[in-house]
Amino acid sequence: MAPVEQARLALENGYRAWRNNDQIPRYLLAEKELRQVVRHARDFHWGRDELEKRRFLRLSRRRRCRRYSSPAATGLVPLLIAGMGWQWSRWNQHATDLERWRLPTDLYLYHRQLETLVLDSNALTHLHWMEQDLLPWLSNLMPTRRSRPNRSLRILRLYTSDLTKLANLPDTLVTLGLVGTGLEKLQGLPDELPDLQSLNLEDNDRLTSLQGLPGALPDLRSLTLEHNHSLTPLTGLPGEIPGLQSLHLKSNNLTSLTDLPDELPSLRSLNLAGIESLKGLPDELPRLRSLDLAGNQNSTSFAGLPRELPCLQSLRLEDINFTSLAGLPGELPRLQSLRLEGTNLTSLTGLPGDLSSLQSLSLSGIESLKGLPRDLSNLQSLSLSGNDSLTSLEGWPQLPELESLDLTRTGIKDIRGLDRICPKLITLDIRGTRIRSLRGLPASVKTLYVGDQILYEPPEDQ
Repeated sequence: MAPVEQARLALENGYRAWRNNDQIPRYLLAEKELRQVVRHARDFHWGRDELEKRRFLRLSRRRRCRRYSSPAATGLVPLLIAGMGWQWSRWNQHATDLERWRLPTDLYLYHRQLETLVLDSNALTHLHWMEQDLLPWLSNLMPTRRSRPNRSLRILRLYTSDLTKLANLPDTLVTLGLVGTGLEKLQGLPDELPDLQSLNLEDNDRLTSLQGLPGALPDLRSLTLEHNHSLTPLTGLPGEIPGLQSLHLKSNNLTSLTDLPDELPSLRSLNLAGIESLKGLPDELPRLRSLDLAGNQNSTSFAGLPRELPCLQSLRLEDINFTSLAGLPGELPRLQSLRLEGTNLTSLTGLPGDLSSLQSLSLSGIESLKGLPRDLSNLQSLSLSGNDSLTSLEGWPQLPELESLDLTRTGIKDIRGLDRICPKLITLDIRGTRIRSLRGLPASVKTLYVGDQILYEPPEDQ
């Protein structure tokens, strides 16, 4: 006889005996017949009284569960008591630590309901209070609110200088900030952070390595590693971060960028202020919009910079030791903002010839405007402050859309002709200049900054 038919007959016979004997529990299915019926319950036809037969099967299964669970529960009582005693001691320790750190003493309990936690305490030394409280086997027997790990936390920001180790962080985080900690390494992070979009590791002076980061951060969009003065290599950074849009490496002692991923196809904002070398940058940054190289005192050239930056809109080159702009991409068709302040440049030779999209230009401290493109038809703001060698408006290109002009501490003595060059000028700053007359002031100017005019020049022999 086929197994399915045997199972059907076992159910029929058992059900009939149970019904004919006033549904006494001892007539429920025995273990062997019960296993056979459960295995083939979906395959045979239940016939008449299907609902009652299904009830009969449920009662048989329920009796089996009670039979096996009672001895086990009896044997686990001592273990359960011991586990609860251990757990109460842990809770008391958490409360004591939190009180010492001047934090709510029951934070270890209530943090599990939070989606965002911002913790600012320089006294915090560990994260043991975020652990899953009960032992795994005890948690299965007592699934209380205290025993559940935090599966709802999405945003965690820790500002604490004494934190030296990581542990018990949930893998559900979307935003993680570890700012100003005492961490030397990142061991203790979850093995996977599949939803992490923003990671801030700013101002960790003791951090020497990124080892401990998950091997893959598929959804990471923002990474901040600023002011980590002990971080010399980027060892430990995942080899691929395809969704990264913002990368800040300002003020580190990095000597190269060779540990960066070979491709950063989604990168839009890159801050390398204070980095010694650009070597190691990907060959292509097709979506980069903002690049900050300010304060690169130990770098003297653009070696390592991609040859093409087709989407670049903002470029900061302040306080750099470069003596030439050679190495910049030959075309920056979408550049809108350029800052060249406090540099050692003697001219602007090397700038792309076409900057027709430029809207804001700062050339403070540049000795000569030689190399300045002639087409600046969309320029709205121009700063030339501190250029002592700039003595006249002669040779200036037409600036039909210019609205703000800063000429502070320049050598210009006369603004005649300015009304023809900048017919839409609204704001003019001429403080600290030798300008004695406002003849040539455009009629459109509504705001004028004057003061500390140099109206007397001593004779050359004095």
